[in-house]
Amino acid sequence: MKHVNSVKAVLGLLVSSVMWSAQALAECTMDVSQPQLDFGMLQRDNTIRSEKIALGERSVSINVSCERDSDMTLFLRGTALDSERFKWDAHSNYRVRLSGASLDGKPVVMIETVPTGEGAVTAVASEFWRPGRGVVPMTEGRVMQGKHLRLQASFVGEAATQAFRVRDNTEWQAQAMVELPSGGVSRELTLRAEINAASCVPTLSKNSVDYGKRMSNTLATSGPTLLTGGAVDLTIACDAAALFALKVIENRPGTASMVAPVNFGLGIANGAPIGFYTVSIQGVSSVPGGGAHPTGSRDDGVSWMATEASGGWALRPGDWVGFHHTAAGTLGPDEFTRVTATLSLMTFIAPASQLNLTREILLDGSITLEMTYL
Repeated sequence: MKHVNSVKAVLGLLVSSVMWSAQALAECTMDVSQPQLDFGMLQRDNTIRSEKIALGERSVSINVSCERDSDMTLFLRGTALDSERFKWDAHSNYRVRLSGASLDGKPVVMIETVPTGEGAVTAVASEFWRPGRGVVPMTEGRVMQGKHLRLQASFVGEAATQAFRVRDNTEWQAQAMVELPSGGVSRELTLRAEINAASCVPTLSKNSVDYGKRMSNTLATSGPTLLTGGAVDLTIACDAAALFALKVIENRPGTASMVAPVNFGLGIANGAPIGFYTVSIQGVSSVPGGGAHPTGSRDDGVSWMATEASGGWALRPGDWVGFHHTAAGTLGPDEFTRVTATLSLMTFIAPASQLNLTREILLDGSITLEMTYL
């Protein structure tokens, strides 16, 4: 019987302890001026050259009211990136700066509380509201309790450069919660931003190369005939610094009269291949400046090759061609907002002996340069 009585006594203590804790919670309310902090549409500034990009800041007012003097320790609950910052997205983060605090109408300073072990805490000055740390009002070196706390929290966003390397418009969203444990109240906050993907437009100075009319008796009989004069200016203009490449698509596959990796076909006439042509990228200039050189990939961007010895790049069907600041670059394209270059063509007509020249022959070569974002 003594054993049973002792169990009852323990149960009685546990129940009374829980009831006391519930009564100890102050009756408080909390309001935030705007539960959604919208950083709007973000796009990388073309003038920025750093690895980190400031995203600006958004502020929210926090108001806490309690029926009696209460512990005003506040916590910001969110995903921690490290001891100083909260995680926003894979390549972005935010910090929170506190200002304009007042307790019962009198100015106070919000001081960070740091656990020191065995339930004790100490107060330290900190410019930012850090993950896992509470903040408490202090004045004249004393932690204060009160009924009405008001303060402003400024959320300061930052992103790594690669955060803006998106192919499509991308939304970032993160949840955070302001909590007053002593009052059992909290309010959720949402941070939102949309990343505007850079858009690039490639243009050609002309969409076709016209060699005019050539008489059949001017064609070589046993070897190919070179048609002189064939150049097209290429311009790629982007609304922000972007990583891109041009994919080379051969629209007349299998029609080159001479087979080689760099030869494009001129079509078929009267059952025979008309000839072939080559295209090389030369004379590249760029914004930002500092020089630009073509760099190519033949495995869909997995690996990249340096500029050829000629200083240009001879296109092949299926190539990806980007641009790099150095001729020896093999790590892939750099970011640019504008690139200009010359597409230099060398066009050859098949030997006259291989053509049916009783009818007019029209050259029918065609390639597509397709913009690919990396």
